[in-house]
Formats: sequence, structure tokens, C-alpha cells
Amino acid sequence: MRKSLQKTGGIILNVDDDTGDRVIISQTPETTLEILAEKQVSVTTIPVTQVISVELFDAEAPRSTYIFRSITGLRWHEIGEMPLLIHFEGVSLFQPEIKKGTNINKENTPEGRVPANMLAITNDSRKSAGLIGCRTTENTEFGPHIRTL
Repeated sequence: MRKSLQKTGGIILNVDDDTGDRVIISQTPETTLEILAEKQVSVTTIPVTQVISVELFDAEAPRSTYIFRSITGLRWHEIGEMPLLIHFEGVSLFQPEIKKGTNINKENTPEGRVPANMLAITNDSRKSAGLIGCRTTENTEFGPHIRTL
């Protein structure tokens, strides 16, 4: 359901949902010039409770962080998104669209315990290359390791 909330400076703002605290995750048209020409913009929002802050370690994994920013949209925008594949027993797995030919090499392979809430991207040596996972508890295994249910 789209609502036309206001008209400011001749621009109509159409919001998908105006209930509660929300964050804009996308807009159409995308550029200011297009908005000025069309005199309206439509925004898609999500509840602020669905937004997380992510710290990326460029020095330790430059290629992985570049890929992550590319697939989530963080290379171009302040907020990105990733489709959740499955969540079970404190593990969240995301399966973003990764362009064919993207080389995901091993970087910053952890030794010992992996702290809770660390993101990991499956490299090309694994069957599920490009899968991104996060555990909510620390673990001695590397990555989420999907097990057969």
C-alpha cells in the first residue's frame, strides 16, 4: 500500500508504509535529477528493528569486503540488503546474487574461536561459494557449515 505523504517543494513523496520508526532502503527514481523531472519519488522502507550495523575489515580481507559491498549495494549507498536464505539454531545464512566469474578467494581464515556475530563468505573452494553466514554464538568451526536436516 503506497501513501502520498506530503508535497514539499513541488515534489510528492510516496511512502510504502508510514507506521512506526522506519528506514528507507530504496527509492524510485534513483537520482535527484530524475526526481526533479518527475516531481515525485516513491520510497520503500523497513522497520528500524530490521536494520543492523556491520563493520567490515578492509585491511584483513579486501577482496571479500569489496564483494560484500558490491552484492549488498553498500558500494553505492549508505544502506544495503541481502536476502535471508535460512535461519536456524543461531545461524543465519544469506544467499545474495553474485555475478558469474566473481573469484572468492580465501582471506583472513580464522584460527581457533570465531567470535559471535562475525560475517563469513564461503570461498570458491566450497560447493556453496558466495553463501554468507553469521553465528550468534562464538564457535570453533569456521563458517556456518550447513548440515543436513
